[in-house]
Amino acid sequence: MNHLRLEIIPSIDLHPTLKKDIKDWLISEFIEDDNETLWSDVDWHILGWLDNQLISHLDILERLVIVGGDKIPIAGIGGVVTKLEWRGRGIASRLMREANRFMAHEMAIEFGLLMCDQKRVTFYQELGWELIENTLVYDQPSGKEIFGDQVMVYPIKGRNFPGVKIDVRGYPW
Repeated sequence: MNHLRLEIIPSIDLHPTLKKDIKDWLISEFIEDDNETLWSDVDWHILGWLDNQLISHLDILERLVIVGGDKIPIAGIGGVVTKLEWRGRGIASRLMREANRFMAHEMAIEFGLLMCDQKRVTFYQELGWELIENTLVYDQPSGKEIFGDQVMVYPIKGRNFPGVKIDVRGYPW
């Protein structure tokens, strides 16, 4: 994958057509037809390009979450996807390593935080992410909802993530 070009771009700088294409792609990959969950806007995108074709994506959101009674700055990782014909070649791993580097060196945060299903846990663990048992809640118009799957953190500054409830103080990503 020598010709893969990675690009980190603020959401505000995405061309509207590209932004719509990414949103449609993510919906087709991750959202079930009956899912009415409202999702957060994100702050950054890491794009994987092969020539002029977008073949992989992840997004990053900056958020101050409440853990126990403490406010902790995090980078929320989401939308990690590679086009079907390019899967299994380490492309998503390259994007995640770039996200880990970006979080550690360019963001004023203590942890990366992501939500995933059980079948993705090993993938993220191999990239330095840690599975935690914390309950995670997020906002919806009807009130607080509990996230029903896996929560993982990436320790940026070497400290352990507190083992108490996480309130992401907004919609999930």
